[in-house]
Amino acid sequence: MCLAAFDLIEEALDAVQVTASEALVLPSAQYKIPTLVRKYGADAVERALSFVKTAAKISHTPTYFEAVSRVAVDGIDAGELLLLAESLDHPVILLATGDKRFLKAFANSETHADARDHLRRNVVCLEYVIRLIITRHGFEYVRDRIVPERECNTSMKTVFGSGRLATLENVLASLEYKLRELVEETGDLLLRDF
Repeated sequence: MCLAAFDLIEEALDAVQVTASEALVLPSAQYKIPTLVRKYGADAVERALSFVKTAAKISHTPTYFEAVSRVAVDGIDAGELLLLAESLDHPVILLATGDKRFLKAFANSETHADARDHLRRNVVCLEYVIRLIITRHGFEYVRDRIVPERECNTSMKTVFGSGRLATLENVLASLEYKLRELVEETGDLLLRDF
């Protein structure tokens, strides 16, 4: 949702070289997103809904018990569980998530080595995508979109904490620090170039 708040959905898709129609979303997203107006604002919700309408919906939503039997891990909510279960049905997949709790729980699960192997270096997080967008579109472009809405994400609030005074060097250093910290906690799940 933060990418919608930052008005960076198209840039994020471009950065990871995926079209909206290639992206898979939960069918329930179209119902959940409108409930987020108070937190993210009407414009962000409208942008997110526009993306969801264009994106492919997960066609075979596994039953809860089917999904749990394949990938159950403490710390994963139902939506992440379904996305993870669906990802296992695709030989090549890029899983985008902002849920660090999920990533840590999944990475540290001793019972799902096969699923982790399948997703090795195929998970992207917000920090990585923001760094890619900066590379493609320039720092000022990204800063000017994130700063007014940075409160929607703890990491972005820290990275762009200086607001319009944030510098490229400080932002990149902060993003790199956060990415390295996440890699330490999640092993080799994250797509990265460092």
